Order: sequence, then C-alpha cells, then structure tokens
Amino acid sequence: MYGWLARIGLLIPSNNAVIEPEFARMAPGGVSVYGARVLCGVEPPERLEEKLREAETQALRLADTKVDVMAYACLATSFFRPEGWSQAFCRNIEETTGGIPCLTAESALLEAVQAVGAKRLAIATPQPSSRNDPVEWLFGRAGFDVLGIKSLEIAGLTEVNLLDSEEAYRLGCAADRPEADALCILATDFRTIEAIEPLERDLGKPVITNNQALFWACLRHVGLRSAVSGYGRLLRET
Repeated sequence: MYGWLARIGLLIPSNNAVIEPEFARMAPGGVSVYGARVLCGVEPPERLEEKLREAETQALRLADTKVDVMAYACLATSFFRPEGWSQAFCRNIEETTGGIPCLTAESALLEAVQAVGAKRLAIATPQPSSRNDPVEWLFGRAGFDVLGIKSLEIAGLTEVNLLDSEEAYRLGCAADRPEADALCILATDFRTIEAIEPLERDLGKPVITNNQALFWACLRHVGLRSAVSGYGRLLRET
C-alpha cells in the first residue's frame, strides 16, 4: 500500500504550490504525503482566526486518511500569534484527531536549527522586510542570534511560488554572513530544495529551509531516522 512506512498529512495554505512537490521529491520509498488546504493569508487578525479554525476542520478530514503525523505548513502564522501558540495548537489538533502527533513550521524549523548545532544565523526570505522584527523575535526567544536578514520584498500571496531554485541560491548567497553557523531560508511556498546542497558546498555550512525542516521533523515524529541524501546535512546526517 502507499505509505507503508509512514503517511504524512499537511495542512497547507491555499496559495502554496511548492510544498507538496518538494515533499514528494524528498520522500523515500514507503513514505507518502497527503495535503489538505486552508485559507491563505494571516492578516487581518479575523482572517487568521478563520484560518486556524479551518485547519482544525481539515485535520479531522486528514485523520480519515490514517496519517501518522500532521504538519501545519505556515510559518507566517507564528509572526502574529503569542509565544506558545504552536504547542497549544498542536495539543488541540492531537486531542481533536484522537492522538495523531502534530507539529508546525515553527516548531520544525527551531528543532532543525538546534539539530545542526547552530547558534548564529543568517536568514533569507522572499517576504517583505516588514516581517523582519517577528522573524528576529521568533529565533531570539528560542535562544538563537540573527546576524542579518535578506529579503526579496515580495508581498503578493501568489508570487513567491513562481520563483525558481536559482533565485533561492542567489538569495542564500546574498544573505550569508561568514560568522553565521547556518543559513536559514524561510517560507514554505518558496522553491528551495535543489539549492540546499549547492549552498552548503559553496558556503561551507548547514542550510535549513522551511520545507526541508518540516519534512525532517515529520520523519522523526514517526520514528524514521534513516539518512535521506540530496537535500542537505540535516536530512543526511541528523
């Protein structure tokens, strides 16, 4: 059957055209991926509340697919919610679905950065620099130092997924700081996985992307720790 090793369920913002193809490419044999879509956007606050309610509804539907883990694939939500929201959201999803483990783009990203032993980070993102302060807050409260953020200043909800991996490579090179322990590339709708290994080779440090980190965390939540090659040190060595 499909997913004989693991079935991953994704709660995906409706504008995202990247995460499902990237997960499918990274998935080893026996791992299958199933997506359910929720509203895109996080502003105004009423829209975000509706989005999170919709995520709960979609989680119940994903539960019927007998997924082994669920992942909420929107990092921007964390920029507009108080500290601890991710843990509370996951507890609620787990209770609602009868115990299916849940994680978020935030929790996976922070776990991944910790797993590669990084403390000082360079950040690359296609999103507007108006979100730089929430990004610094997110990493800072988790004990990481953000040395700099490079943005492509893209505000349109449907524009980021039109970028190719060469853009991710160029942005990563521009964002890097020599003193950074790792480079993080943010946004789950930004095509990045082909750029990870070239960036690690050329920069000489781990590269963590949202979708790579989320996939890595999903595998570990279902007890799969075999190396996955081709998508960076995180999946290959941790």
